Amino acid sequence: MRKITAAALAALTAIAFCAGTVPLPAAGEGADGAATRPSPMPENTVYVIPGGQLTGDETSFTIWGRDYKGQNGTQIFTSVRAGLDALKPGGELWLAPGIYSENVVIDRDVTVLGPKANIGPNLRGMAPGDVTRDPERGEGEAVITANWHMGVNATSNEVFDCHEITVNGVAVSKGGMFRSNYGRDGEIRLFYSCILVYGYTTPNNGPFYCYSYYPDRSTNRYKRTLWFEHIRFEDLTTAPGFTLNADSVGMKDVCFDAGCTARAFSYLTVNDISVQSEQIVRYSIEDCVFMQKCRQPLMLDLSTLAGGYGFNRTIGSKKKVEVMASGCVFVGNNSEMTEESLILTKADTANVEFTVENNTYIASTDQPVAADERTYDLNTEVRYYGRTYIDGPVAWFNWSGSGFSVSFTGSGLSAMIHSNAPGGDNTAYLNVYVDGVETGQLQLIGQKQEFSLASGLDPSVEHTVKVIKRTNARSSTTGVSVIRLDDGKKLAPEPEAGRLIEFVGDSLTVGYAAAAMPGVTEAWSTKTEDVTRTYIPAVAEAFGADYSVIAISGRGVVSNYGGEPNRLLPDLYPLTDDYNWPGAKWNFERKADVIVINAGTNDATASVGTVDMKAGCVAFIKEIRELNPDAEIIWTYGLTTTSLMKPIKDAVEEVRAGGDTKVSFFQFDICRGADLALGHPTSWGYSARAESLIAAIAAATGWKATGGNAADETTAVAGETGTEAEPVTGEAPVEKGCSSAAAALPALSGALAAAAFSGKKKMTPKRKRSKED
Repeated sequence: MRKITAAALAALTAIAFCAGTVPLPAAGEGADGAATRPSPMPENTVYVIPGGQLTGDETSFTIWGRDYKGQNGTQIFTSVRAGLDALKPGGELWLAPGIYSENVVIDRDVTVLGPKANIGPNLRGMAPGDVTRDPERGEGEAVITANWHMGVNATSNEVFDCHEITVNGVAVSKGGMFRSNYGRDGEIRLFYSCILVYGYTTPNNGPFYCYSYYPDRSTNRYKRTLWFEHIRFEDLTTAPGFTLNADSVGMKDVCFDAGCTARAFSYLTVNDISVQSEQIVRYSIEDCVFMQKCRQPLMLDLSTLAGGYGFNRTIGSKKKVEVMASGCVFVGNNSEMTEESLILTKADTANVEFTVENNTYIASTDQPVAADERTYDLNTEVRYYGRTYIDGPVAWFNWSGSGFSVSFTGSGLSAMIHSNAPGGDNTAYLNVYVDGVETGQLQLIGQKQEFSLASGLDPSVEHTVKVIKRTNARSSTTGVSVIRLDDGKKLAPEPEAGRLIEFVGDSLTVGYAAAAMPGVTEAWSTKTEDVTRTYIPAVAEAFGADYSVIAISGRGVVSNYGGEPNRLLPDLYPLTDDYNWPGAKWNFERKADVIVINAGTNDATASVGTVDMKAGCVAFIKEIRELNPDAEIIWTYGLTTTSLMKPIKDAVEEVRAGGDTKVSFFQFDICRGADLALGHPTSWGYSARAESLIAAIAAATGWKATGGNAADETTAVAGETGTEAEPVTGEAPVEKGCSSAAAALPALSGALAAAAFSGKKKMTPKRKRSKED
């Protein structure tokens, strides 16, 4: 529901938090009000000078414009842990300016006061969206760059006798994180105020991480009351601001600046019903500003699967769950600036009630670039591949194997490419093709970068430049806002192929490790991912087909890798792009002719039973069939394991026995030795198995394959040649059309380029069309 009663709203906004300013101790003053001498520190108070050296018995210092002195070793310390050990519950921990790189466990009630206590980082102007950093912030900060465990210690599986912690006046940077991730019985109140988050580089979890993961994934009984006030996020790109498992949350004057591409929330989950069966869960978000460039920055997802592991499975038994977003400002979020596109309100149970009202929506000044004689119209003059969509000024292509192409006469062209640019292991990589030849790779290390895609071409003939994303949708986003010729003339985009093959799966479809050398043991990163070096392009080319890839590493049919149940493949398949546009349905205007499923490897890692696996596969096939009534569906399996072969085959047979004869099963030869890297097929491992899959598709469809992988129309489906092996580690915008005219499968050659491709390399186009053709 979208509204709650006025009485309920009043109760929601009256959450009793001890938030706001914290009384600071007064220094001694003379008759004229001037400080006369350093004052002794208050009782049960310590001061920490990070990395400092203490000399003598006492140290004098200045904080909040006041002079104090304290005893070294009993009141003055050089580490936070030593200072905490000297405090009794209810004490105060004062932080000097400096870098705090020490991992800390706060195991008692305490108030942490930084040098900027009571100085909010957000400076408000007259206009609703005019919010800048307060000039008093940024210098002389106490900067947290490590993990601070609040009331719990996930490393040692401990819950402490600690129920209230306040943090006021600090900064968080690099890998800094306030953590409270626990699931055992307990209760805590956390109050965060006047905190500046900048220069944040850690992926996944975010600076405020309250998530019941330890010690048992099946429970989340730890109850949390959270308050966030006067918080500022700057250039947050690698992780959401808040990942919350809580039962009362209040937010006020929280600002995400225009450099942020991450969302405010990752997950919203509540504690198990076993803690308090009659409780009312409340989320209040007021007077906050969201400038970040992301779709649905405010994800109010209280569904039963939010966060995975079934953490919200008992939410329907709560007395009530009330969520309010009021008085907030949304500025230029690359969207239509409506509630539906900016605020996701999602629930599976009737007791969850939303109030979304009195918010201000300010359209972005970054509008789509008008097409002219050299700039392409993104709606009509560009060919798209995969599940893509146009949102404001940007055409997004986030799935592996998705992208765009344009045709022209001229010597070259450039493009403005966008990404949330998480950097490090999650960086997006794109392949560039000029007239069918791969000419370079783009490494997206910035949120908005202009690249020369081609130069030095023969201007007297027609050219086509294509850009394909080789890495997966879960790691990073990719979009294009401007495509512009250096010179010459725009031509109509290439037409769609007459056939479409859709590939659905996990890391084995994404191309995890396809760009890695055989036998490598380095940790995963997107540098090793390349969907264009799997069997997918070769299979599509053999039949003159476009291809579309719907695949995410680590996803399963019944369970994801390691047992996590959220965003399973059946959940993701009907959606446009759940990682950048949660919940939006794909239009399926262009139906696939063949759908190749390669799934079940991650289910094997989670020890899914054969009965559950068979039922899950049957349901998934039927879901795909409903959306693709005429497609030939081929379930493939066996590249790295055969553990769940029988239930998958049994599922296919059950569907066929029910009358759907356009469903079949195909077993790959298992990969071994030099065919593997990081437990996944190498480029050679994929290439060696392309021909057998081509034969299977030819047999199922009657299509005749062409080119180097030719297969006779009557070729039989490959037999069950794999042998048993243990499972390996898995891991309203305008929607545009469906897929790629595939290039031939390239051989793996050399190391991945470490820097962004400049596009200045001169080459001879493989395919030319003269103006007279």
